[in-house]
Amino acid sequence: MERTQLTTGTRLLNFTMGLISIFLIVWVLSIGQVIIVPFLVALFLAFILDPIVQLFVRFKMPNILAVLITLILAFVILYLLGLLVYANVQNFVDQFPKYQARMLESLDNFMKQMTHILNQQKYQIYLDRKTWSQIDWISAIKNLDIAKSLLNSVGSFLTFLFKTVIVIIFLAYFLMGKRNIETKVRLAFDHAQAEQILSILNSVTTQVQKYLGAKTLVSIVLGGISIIIMLLFGLDFAVFWGFLIFLFNYVPNIGS
Repeated sequence: MERTQLTTGTRLLNFTMGLISIFLIVWVLSIGQVIIVPFLVALFLAFILDPIVQLFVRFKMPNILAVLITLILAFVILYLLGLLVYANVQNFVDQFPKYQARMLESLDNFMKQMTHILNQQKYQIYLDRKTWSQIDWISAIKNLDIAKSLLNSVGSFLTFLFKTVIVIIFLAYFLMGKRNIETKVRLAFDHAQAEQILSILNSVTTQVQKYLGAKTLVSIVLGGISIIIMLLFGLDFAVFWGFLIFLFNYVPNIGS
């Protein structure tokens, strides 16, 4: 009996501690997202940009200079991408009334067709004409404040620059620290263990870099082709949509 009570108490304690741990993890991630997100972005970029640093080093360039040039390139690219996103979002916000008018026109035509369908006796078993007529679709579209929502989600450009600087700082740490890993591992372990650890690290790094390199190349090609096709069809914001296609191609369940 006592053992059963002890087991039940232990399970309850473990369950409570688990809930507290989950709450703390979510809280820390929520509070620290300003640091965690740039950290993960910098780690991702480090795998992609490290081969560039290695290329500079092969040409007898000092490691510090190679990392510095790579960081400057990364900052310029991120800055230009930020300008692209903000310019397109602002342009979309400015032109949203025009798109809203098109949406209202399309919705009006759709409602006329639905009203015609609802007036046919054979479809009334599937569609409730009274319920449909009570929905004020036009007002719903007019009340959409997509422009404000977009601006709030994107934030200010100064915030973007702040996050970019944090990414660059983390990226510098990763790129500079990678050159010292081999020395630190050899000092911390004996020769056999050090060689085994370094072999595993090099193998994992190489495989990740090959995957990200191939994924990046495919994303660039896919984004470029998409931009060309959208420009040929006269689609607005073709470069912006191509950039989004480039980004979403990294998502396993969405990208190619």
